[in-house]
Amino acid sequence: MITKTLIHLFIGLTNQIFLSKAQGTDITKVRVSHQLFTSPNKIINGRWFVSRTLRGFDFDVMENGVHQSLRILEQNPNKEVTPGVLTSYAIAARSGKQLAWVMGRSSGYIGHIDNGVWIPQNDQGVTKVSPGPMPGTFKREFIPKENVPISHTLPVSSDDIESLADVPEVLPNEIEQYLTNSSW
Repeated sequence: MITKTLIHLFIGLTNQIFLSKAQGTDITKVRVSHQLFTSPNKIINGRWFVSRTLRGFDFDVMENGVHQSLRILEQNPNKEVTPGVLTSYAIAARSGKQLAWVMGRSSGYIGHIDNGVWIPQNDQGVTKVSPGPMPGTFKREFIPKENVPISHTLPVSSDDIESLADVPEVLPNEIEQYLTNSSW
């Protein structure tokens, strides 16, 4: 559970990351103290990620009897969607935006800090679309017949089955590289 206290901690750690970056100091020399840290003396040090190119912190907190192992990490300004194409976050980081990602070390993405503002996992600026049909499209509905097994309500022809034979057995190179590249 992410509380206001944790959000303030995340913002404070983000400020330390970007202060270190602006001053050109070694993040491992940055020491931060907070009552929620479970480390000895309630102090943590910054650390480098991705071959000493990204600053961040790994830390454990205990709040309301709940232990969490967390990581906060600055946005990689060189992160590419595909070779030669930067992500929108990388472009924002290159333009001076201060972005840092907050992750559970065993549970994954929790949220991020965007120029000092906490953006939780479920609020990433995605516009929700109403479920109605778009103009110029049609709405498809599947209404099963009563007392008929669902497999009998879906028409399948020999053409449908034969068209499956055209699906390639090997993934295209780009997808295969994405699935096998551990750095993505």
